[in-house]
Amino acid sequence: QECLSPQQVLGAVWQMQKLLAVQEAAQLRGTRGLRQQLSLLQSRLQRQATKGNETCPRLAVPLNGRMLGRSMRVGHDVHFICNVGFRLVGSETRTCRHDRTWSGTQPFCRSIDDCSSNPCANGGTCVDGNQSYTCLCHRGWSGPSCQSPIYACRCLDWVTLSNASFSRQPHCAEGRLGARRCSCDAGFQMRAGDMCHDVDECQLFQSSPQTRLCLHDCLNLPGSYRCLCPP
Repeated sequence: QECLSPQQVLGAVWQMQKLLAVQEAAQLRGTRGLRQQLSLLQSRLQRQATKGNETCPRLAVPLNGRMLGRSMRVGHDVHFICNVGFRLVGSETRTCRHDRTWSGTQPFCRSIDDCSSNPCANGGTCVDGNQSYTCLCHRGWSGPSCQSPIYACRCLDWVTLSNASFSRQPHCAEGRLGARRCSCDAGFQMRAGDMCHDVDECQLFQSSPQTRLCLHDCLNLPGSYRCLCPP
């Protein structure tokens, strides 16, 4: 077998060097790409870790209300509701934004005006309270809603009633010139004979669909009523 000439040996060495250079370049590109991917992954993980630790300032719970939601982190929501008898003024929902500030405005709970429905009759003045109201009645009227007239009763001794449940003696006090000022309990009204007679709520309100008190049957009681449910 003949030996390779020097020119052939040089050509083979040159080919091997060329292949080695190509392989080194490919390996370098792969290493560079892998390093870039690792750097990108590291940066992303660092941002997520930092974002997970970002929180907004703690919010105050409104007086007479509640705050739903405990997380103060970026992207999370909290909700506000008020107790019975109060209404929410302000933002019902607030979101922790990326700049670590809350959206909306801080809400508060305002007492509902119990006098807004004008519950006092016969010119009475309504005084709003905490989930309640008080009626200041004009002269000649009494009752929780100033619905009962005060009669000037004759100075007579009350007789024993045959049906004391639905007819009662009025509450009287001595007035000027020897006259009595009388009033009835809630659910009773003074009629002929200076007696307090039961107000039949079932008869007054049950006949009309707009004012009916009970969905089914209504039973009148002394000074009140009861709704009867089907078995």
